[in-house]
Amino acid sequence: MSFHGLTASAAPQTEEEWAATISHLIAAGQTFQAVDACRDADVQFPDALRLSLLGVQACLRCGAVDEARARLDRLAPRLDTRQTRLTLAFDALRNTLSTLTTSAAEPTDAMLEQLDRAARALVRVGQTDRATHLVSGDLLDLLADLYGDLWRRRRDAADLHRARAYALERHAETGDPAVAADAAVMSWHLDDHNRALDLARRALDGADTLGCAPSEALIHAALLLGRAGSANALFAALADTGAADANRRTRMRRDFEALAAAGVAVPTALLDQVRPPVIAICAGHEIDRPGCADPRFPPDLEPAMRRAIDDTLDTLAVDMAFVSGSAGADILFIEALHRRGAEVHIMLPCHPDAFAAARVQPAGGGWRKRFEHGLALAHSVTVLTEEHDAHDPVLLQFANRMIDGSARLQAELLDTEPFLVLAWDYASEAGPGSPAEIMDDWGDPLRLRLIDLEDLRSRSRPANGLAEAVAAETETPQPAPAPAPTPAMHAPPPPTATGRVVRTMLFADVVHFTRIPEAMTPQFWHFMADVRARMTNTASQPVSVESWGDALFVVHTAAEASAAYAFDLTAALRTVDAGRFGLPTPVTMRIGLHAGPVLPGTHPMTGRPMITGQNVNRAARIEAIAQPGQVYASQQFVALLTAEVSSARIEAQLRHLPYHQSHCAEYIGALELPKRFGRQAIYTLRRAETPTDRPA
Repeated sequence: MSFHGLTASAAPQTEEEWAATISHLIAAGQTFQAVDACRDADVQFPDALRLSLLGVQACLRCGAVDEARARLDRLAPRLDTRQTRLTLAFDALRNTLSTLTTSAAEPTDAMLEQLDRAARALVRVGQTDRATHLVSGDLLDLLADLYGDLWRRRRDAADLHRARAYALERHAETGDPAVAADAAVMSWHLDDHNRALDLARRALDGADTLGCAPSEALIHAALLLGRAGSANALFAALADTGAADANRRTRMRRDFEALAAAGVAVPTALLDQVRPPVIAICAGHEIDRPGCADPRFPPDLEPAMRRAIDDTLDTLAVDMAFVSGSAGADILFIEALHRRGAEVHIMLPCHPDAFAAARVQPAGGGWRKRFEHGLALAHSVTVLTEEHDAHDPVLLQFANRMIDGSARLQAELLDTEPFLVLAWDYASEAGPGSPAEIMDDWGDPLRLRLIDLEDLRSRSRPANGLAEAVAAETETPQPAPAPAPTPAMHAPPPPTATGRVVRTMLFADVVHFTRIPEAMTPQFWHFMADVRARMTNTASQPVSVESWGDALFVVHTAAEASAAYAFDLTAALRTVDAGRFGLPTPVTMRIGLHAGPVLPGTHPMTGRPMITGQNVNRAARIEAIAQPGQVYASQQFVALLTAEVSSARIEAQLRHLPYHQSHCAEYIGALELPKRFGRQAIYTLRRAETPTDRPA
């Protein structure tokens, strides 16, 4: 899988250039690219605190909360300031005193001990060197933002206390009204309402005095003070600056909803203006080739199709779209999306040159140049396989599933669901990868918008077409005039019968297996037999299982089944006591998951089913980089899993049945795979909490 990214010549060279590049990517909502850039920057500047903190922010913005927390915890010793420690210690003492003074019962020994600890902590901070100040300046802003973001995701009050401490310290340094406004909102969520209102007033008064630019923080301050008119005016001024992209609107909406949940009056009109972004999956028929026996999209229909696409995208107000790149509807969608300034994510089933040669170039008429121009302007271009056969229907079918799953992944990050916009002919056959197949697989009629090719064709016919047709049936047919010469085009080669199928693959091996003495191998196999006995999820039964040494290779037909198998395997490993079998070390595995087209067959020596192909090798390379005890999954696997889960959820909704998603996926980054397999977008996968597991 490949992505638009930084070329070697354009890559930043200094710490400041890296920070500017990563900050720009985050601000533009390109959070996955920002995570990748942070990993590259870390190689060059491993001790740069600002770059490390930007990496935390990028992880948070793309939903990798656990990864962000782990990174921030590793940085904790470098993030302290004397003032922050003093603020946190004072808050702890004040909260303890508040509990004691408001309790009607006599103080318990535990409460008095808590008071003693808080007081001693405050004294210890007071005795430290006043020069202790490891972070300052705009890093305090970044830290306040990071801990505030963590609080929004996990609702841990300790994170919010720390975020406020950093914000108050930054405000003491600069007097910045926006920072005071941020601290006001944090104080409100900490139920420190009097302080919140005082800080909000100081923020708005300071902004008026200094003529500050509008910001989300000042809007929040106005809402805390009940000044709805000021909040609306500030929002309108902010929107005029162009600072209202889809990702930023999502964050603003979440903040407004949190304030409303905390008892702050938020005008409905304000909430309406930060609607979720509109995401679309766009697809449709290729333009007809010369001599087409069953015309669907004749070339002279292109102007009408272009107008219909523009009208549909405008009606939906599409902000972001996922699409392939065939000559015809796909490229018309790409061009229309670029015209309206939407984000365009192009996904191709095979190498771009092979794809263009098979599905673009034969259309002639400049379609190849239009294809290349669309790729150059796209926000991202993803090549889904290493294959070069753009006629293989399995690759086309796989690409459609990847587009569906990738759009839904992005929609989850932005609190919305995608639409399907399909240029479709009701009479077309539902072949693999065809628009009709996409239509058949789409389960949500409320989020479907069709551009009817038959309707476009009928409206483009001459008004007297019916009379001419009747006359043709009653009069002697006349010889038709010679057709105008058609420019020569290369006919596409016939579809290949490769026999590929899409499979999901799990590779796993035991960490530090070589440390187990050879004489204890029988005990190890008894241990693994116990592990297997505890894997009772029948829904995750594989198509095939192969093993050599400590390694496992498990194949399924569906991503949900592979994920369930991985979760069952890791859970069983945790529950079986290796010491009971005399093994000298806890047994953990690293697990890699991948999905893609493969070639099935029968092993000539064993007679057992087997699969081969580049995607099998890629799956093995992913397992090789997995961390012990972790389940790593490729973006292809996660996209396929997301598509399967979405289909199951929609079906459950239509049947009025409950549905619980079984997994959580968090993006890690585009990691380098061994043995020259290039970079691969990787997620960590873990079992989701059930509703009863979640804390109240």
